[in-house]
Amino acid sequence: MEQLIFTWDTRSNQVDWLILDRNGNRSGAVIRAGTLEDLLVQANGKQTLWLLPGEKVRTLTAALPIRNREKLLRALPYALEEQFVADPERLFYALGAAGKEGKTEVAVVDCDWLDASLAQLQEHTLMADLLTPDYLALPWKENTWSLLAERGKLYVRTGKTLGFTLEAEVGWRVLRRQLDLADAGNHAPSALRLWSSEEKIDLHFDEARLERQPEPAAEGLLGLVPLGLSSGIPLNLRQERLRLTRDWKSLSRPWRPALGAAAMVVILALSGLMINWIQLSHFSALQHQAILTRFHQLLPGQPLVAVRVQVAQRLRQLESEGGRNGFLELLVALASAHSDDLVIQSMTYQAKQLDLEVQARRMSEFERLRKRLEQGGTVRARIRSANQSKSGIVARISITPEGTS
Repeated sequence: MEQLIFTWDTRSNQVDWLILDRNGNRSGAVIRAGTLEDLLVQANGKQTLWLLPGEKVRTLTAALPIRNREKLLRALPYALEEQFVADPERLFYALGAAGKEGKTEVAVVDCDWLDASLAQLQEHTLMADLLTPDYLALPWKENTWSLLAERGKLYVRTGKTLGFTLEAEVGWRVLRRQLDLADAGNHAPSALRLWSSEEKIDLHFDEARLERQPEPAAEGLLGLVPLGLSSGIPLNLRQERLRLTRDWKSLSRPWRPALGAAAMVVILALSGLMINWIQLSHFSALQHQAILTRFHQLLPGQPLVAVRVQVAQRLRQLESEGGRNGFLELLVALASAHSDDLVIQSMTYQAKQLDLEVQARRMSEFERLRKRLEQGGTVRARIRSANQSKSGIVARISITPEGTS
């Protein structure tokens, strides 16, 4: 079957094509600057091969120890995820031949662009039976890179299924960078074969390995197709597409920066709480030790447990005496009779008797306090002693419930 091989600029709709006969030989000249309508006339009864714009297709090798094709297609998007900006579900992955050491040839292209382009062809009743990147139509042989400089573009084929197409100004610099990496990795090409109709080219690298080819390049890429595709198409993108289901990983991808920031805030907050808890625990331990030290200084040889028991017993006793004639009743009476002219310096309670040391400026203040205490008829107050001091008069006063001897 004859083969119609064409390139198509999807932006300008300009089409170039070449026809090969059943033996793979040229059948006529390369036709340039045609239209899709012109291409349709030529396509009748022929197998069509679209040389996809190399800028749209990236080819690479992936090393995954998976032999099952469907499982490999499902694993590839996430294995190669870091190498592409677009989400894995927005890319189409075409598999080539499996190589040594589990390496598989892969071509990756944007789904939306490819679908829209194929739909546009269908609108003109055209179908591309075969798809491959344009740079894979260049002639190639082992350990040699092939270059074509044509109409402001640079086509580069670096391997059986590897290469790129870029605007010439950028492409030469990318090529130089790839040569440097290849030299550093000890897999540099022994020669660079260049096809170009241009006399002067700024190569941006040492020309020692450059071999200008005598073959004519006036017909551009399509003029080299019979040489480049003499052994067949190295990687065909016309494959059944595996629809990837959007799992939690792909759904969460747009939110990863925000989730990462939120997780960092939570981690910092928990770290701060942990540090505070450790500091408070340390401070509490120090305080507890200080209390024990002070306790043993004041009560040497006295167990802390015994003191706690005594305090608890005394509190229960005071609670039971909190009714009539108890400690609380005496405090209520004292609070009712107290005035601002008196300063209570100390207070002790024992055997239903509340003993006070009270300071005042004049002796008459103590007498007024005694009368106010006994005014309600529930308690009895006695002034036991009074002594003059530098700051006033200090008296000892006892308060007992009424009827207590």
